[in-house]
Amino acid sequence: MGRTDASPAPVEDLLNRSRVPHLLTCRQGMLVLRLPADVDDGLLAEVGRAAGAEPLGVGRPAGGPDGVRTSYDDAMVAFSCAALSAVPGGDGPAVVRYGDLGLMEWLVLTAGVESVRERVLDVLRPLEGHDHLLDTLRVYLRTSLNVPATARALHVHENSVRHRLNRVRTLLGFDLHSAPRLAEIYVALMLRDAAPAAVPGETAGAA
Repeated sequence: MGRTDASPAPVEDLLNRSRVPHLLTCRQGMLVLRLPADVDDGLLAEVGRAAGAEPLGVGRPAGGPDGVRTSYDDAMVAFSCAALSAVPGGDGPAVVRYGDLGLMEWLVLTAGVESVRERVLDVLRPLEGHDHLLDTLRVYLRTSLNVPATARALHVHENSVRHRLNRVRTLLGFDLHSAPRLAEIYVALMLRDAAPAAVPGETAGAA
């Protein structure tokens, strides 16, 4: 499962060359693939690159109509996490399997955006209009609060990262080393970045 605005033809060509049995379709801006359960992450990353370097979410293996529907919903949840996990300038598309989701990711992404939208907006409201600060905060969390790694991912100097984080602290009004606050920001960013169609219970995920 991956978002794509491009033609699925490059993905189809890749899978045919690799002789991987598959079913491929596009659904509401999402590239949807049914693949064998033993497909490895290396091939999935190649699929992501063929689709335009998009992150990928992978559902649990399943068979039959009900199983395919469940795997589809799983993949939508995993895709939301993959989209958040993607690091600018990374080695390749982020690939997240549903079975690898942590408890926090699962709880957040299955809660549904609408039920917590206002709270999410309140947490991040001071950063609206500061996209470079939001991007820095995403990567800082993704790299486990590692300033040098954040700087490398964003292709900026470490001092620029520190300056941005200080600006974030000032705007949000709390310490970024507080575990409860970091968890709150992480959850807020995840729900903010998750497309409504990628959350179970919303229109696309329930089709």
